[in-house]
Amino acid sequence: MNALGGARERLWAFVRRWLGMRGGGRVPSAARDTAVQLAKDFAGYRHDVFDSSFREASSRRWLTRRLRMGNCADLAALAVSRFRSAGVVAHGVRGHLRWRDGAGHHFWVTYRDDDDGSWHFFDPTAATYHGPRGALDPRSSGWRYRDYGERYT
Repeated sequence: MNALGGARERLWAFVRRWLGMRGGGRVPSAARDTAVQLAKDFAGYRHDVFDSSFREASSRRWLTRRLRMGNCADLAALAVSRFRSAGVVAHGVRGHLRWRDGAGHHFWVTYRDDDDGSWHFFDPTAATYHGPRGALDPRSSGWRYRDYGERYT
């Protein structure tokens, strides 16, 4: 992180503490702000599975960004990349997902809140179906997630 970014984070930490002392409510963390912005952005993407001939990871990432579509692994990898470019610690998660008429393997993201160090859920694929709220709240989509405990970076 550059000096300006560090100074900005220290300033926001001071503002949050000051508002907390004054009873002014909670100021969203930079990580949460990033998640909300990404959720809005991923709501404009389309969940789709590319032809299996696109096996090279760099080609798939380029197509996901360019065409604004991809499968759950593509979208999760892009979300991790975008969280990290904003300075937020994030990991991809592989797990199991159940929805109304089926079940299968799925990839989503967890990111760390820079205020208290807690980890939060983010599913860009859910945003493509259920809008921004689906990406941020696992209960809003009606999907049931089961984490295998596998993280990828």
